[in-house]
Amino acid sequence: MSTPEILPENQPSRLEKLERDYRTLFHRVEALEKKQGSSLPGLIAAVLLLLAVGVLVDYLGLLPRPVQRLPLHADSIETKSVTLTDADGTPRMRVEPGKDNLNVTRIGGAAEK
Repeated sequence: MSTPEILPENQPSRLEKLERDYRTLFHRVEALEKKQGSSLPGLIAAVLLLLAVGVLVDYLGLLPRPVQRLPLHADSIETKSVTLTDADGTPRMRVEPGKDNLNVTRIGGAAEK
């Protein structure tokens, strides 16, 4: 396929047509740029949506075990006894208040390392 040769008498009309097309495209691009505007509201909406989903997943308890929340901290705790367990979950020691003292009872016979 060969390109057609441009005849000298067609050159001004062809140039005028190309300029018209350029102006039309230029105005269309300007109109699109004005219409689209800033993407900041979209970014803020996406961040808020992600935060809402994260809070909802945490609230429903759907987070996997390693990502769960840390335990709450308190200034005081009221209880009758405290049982201390090892890493395996085996109870090792119980602490209970007495009348004038604190009773510490060792549970199980595992020797300390």
